[in-house]
Order: sequence, then C-alpha cells, then structure tokens
Amino acid sequence: MTTRLHRFSRDRRIPETSELREKAREEIKRLADQYSGLLGDADSLSESVKSVVWFIKKMTEAKEEGK
Repeated sequence: MTTRLHRFSRDRRIPETSELREKAREEIKRLADQYSGLLGDADSLSESVKSVVWFIKKMTEAKEEGK
C-alpha cells in the first residue's frame, strides 16, 4: 500500500545542481537589476547589508564574465 506522501515524493523530480545554480544566478541578476542603486552606494549601508550587496555584486559580475 502506497501512502499519499510516498506517491508525491516518488513522482517529484529533484532538480540537478546546475539547474539550481542557474536559477540562483537568474534570481541574483534580477535582484541586482531591480536594486541597482544599492550596488553603487554600498558604503552607506550596515555591515550585514553590505555583505549581502557585495555577494550579489560578485555573483552578477561572475555571471557577466561567464557570458
């Protein structure tokens, strides 16, 4: 007898790591485009926000270089 949860998990495909990376890059690029003003003004932000903005900026640059 198959339980409902078992049927769901059996039918669900787990994305490949490369797919997840690509989706993450696309989302980071979207955020960088949406909040482009933050990338140029990172010095006025708190340390925790700076680290997030720095990460987004580096990921965006890496994506641009990979084209």
